[in-house]
Amino acid sequence: MSADAISSHALNVARDHSVTGARGNAQRLDLRRHGLTVTQDLPEPPMTDTPLDAFTRSWTSMALAPQKLWQSINSGWSFGNVTINESNSSAPQTEQAILAQESYGRQIGKLLDAVDLLVKQQPDWQQTKAFEEVDQLKTKIDGVKHDLAVKRIEQLRGDLDLLRVSTDAADKAHYGAWIAALRQLLDDMPASAN
Repeated sequence: MSADAISSHALNVARDHSVTGARGNAQRLDLRRHGLTVTQDLPEPPMTDTPLDAFTRSWTSMALAPQKLWQSINSGWSFGNVTINESNSSAPQTEQAILAQESYGRQIGKLLDAVDLLVKQQPDWQQTKAFEEVDQLKTKIDGVKHDLAVKRIEQLRGDLDLLRVSTDAADKAHYGAWIAALRQLLDDMPASAN
C-alpha cells in the first residue's frame, strides 16, 4: 500500500470516528490500531451558534498557554545548573546512579583531599603555583566546613533548649533521650578528641 493510500485510508477512518482538535488547524490523528500517525488539515466542522459554543470559543481564543507543546520525555536530567544528557555524557544513567550514592561535592572533596596529600609530599610544593592553589582551595573549603559545623552545633543547642523549656511531656522525654545520647557520644570519643 502506498503512503498516499495509507494517508487517504487514515483520513477516511478518522472522518468515520470523532476527531478532536483545534478548529480549522492541522490535527494529529493517532490511529495506533492501524499503526499510523497522520497530520493533515481536516475540513472545519460547521459553526454552531448556541450560547455555550460562543462562550467556549471566547475562552479558548484567549490562549493563556501554548496551543501546542512538544517536549521530549526524559532526554536527560539536571543537578543544580548542570544538565546531563546524551550530548555531554556517554552514559547519563550511570552518572545518575553514581550521584545517588555519592554527590559531586563528596566526590570532588575526596579527590581534593587525595591531591592535597600528594601535593604536600612534593619537596617544592610551596614554590609551585598550582600546588599552592590546591592547598589554598583545600584550606578555604575546610574553613567553610568548619563554619557550617559550628552553625549546626549552635542550631542543635537552640533546638535542645526549646525541648528543655517546653511544658510538653513528649518534648521533655525527647530532651532527656538526646542529652543521654550526646553524653554517651562524648564518653565514647577517644581521649585525644576531647
